Amino acid sequence: MTFIGRRPCLPGRDGEPGKEACHSMDARRVCAGIVTFNPELGRLRENLSAISPQVSRLFVFDNGSDDSSAVRALVQEFPCARFLPFPENRGIAVALNALARAAKEDGASEVLFLDQDSVSTPGMVAGLQEAAGLVRASGARLGVVGPTVHDRNLGFSNAHVEGEALVQDRRDVLTSGSLVSLQAWEAVGGYDERLFLDWVDIGFCYALRRAGFVVAITSLATIDHEIGKRSVNVLFPAWVPVHVPFTFRDPEGRQALFSENYPASRWEDKVRSQTILQDEFKGTDDGRFLDFSLLCTFFRGTALEPHGLENLRAMMRGRKEGKAMLGKERGR
Repeated sequence: MTFIGRRPCLPGRDGEPGKEACHSMDARRVCAGIVTFNPELGRLRENLSAISPQVSRLFVFDNGSDDSSAVRALVQEFPCARFLPFPENRGIAVALNALARAAKEDGASEVLFLDQDSVSTPGMVAGLQEAAGLVRASGARLGVVGPTVHDRNLGFSNAHVEGEALVQDRRDVLTSGSLVSLQAWEAVGGYDERLFLDWVDIGFCYALRRAGFVVAITSLATIDHEIGKRSVNVLFPAWVPVHVPFTFRDPEGRQALFSENYPASRWEDKVRSQTILQDEFKGTDDGRFLDFSLLCTFFRGTALEPHGLENLRAMMRGRKEGKAMLGKERGR
């Protein structure tokens, strides 16, 4: 499904970094939510400076940082920002739900989620709102729309709209830069708090799709983002039909497999989350995709990543933990 419309005139930023008041939105009211955990303060300042002129309110949920007072002090430099501290790290899903509730209580109809080190481009929110309008004008129910993602490690956009469409539906989009309908968030019960870090955004998108909402990506907005510490392993020519999870297409049309260079604990978390989602979406098209994705995760974690044997042991633990959580839910 594609959505084609006019390109909006995207406004630039006004004022000095760190001094802007929040932008007064004329259309649907948007709040931004950022989850922090031991952030690099310089990058976080850049993040806050870039997004604060574009939204009506900015919430920062600190997920148990070692020095939350430093994060609080930085957030307080921005008049529109509100600091929401939490004493321990409960995971990204818990934090995102807390941010969504705060945005809803503030009167927002949509919430823009950002990672702590993502940097919004000027006019990104206006572009996302334009894309959301195109989806709604088609008669579809918007769940979430994400921007074109420029990966700082790869040096180009690896999550983008293909062809001439301005907006295109997707199986899932990244949390960072995603504009989420709070009506849709509430309808599906929010983010799955059984998941800690990885696959939280994917599980949410699958829940939206199951409930009949559109998950989309747009060329009308871009974001500067770092996904792990990615490095290319294998680069296939453009004519090779590589269509598997965890590949990207470069500006010349080539597809590649890459390493994310995560520690073993992240691979454990990935497999635990995928195990839970396999059960949640069993028998659906997304569930069948999860079955294949899990095999790809084991392959990538062992064959394409450093410390493959250590990763394999961690993934086996994650599989066992996921099964144990599901068994406990069923009283076994």
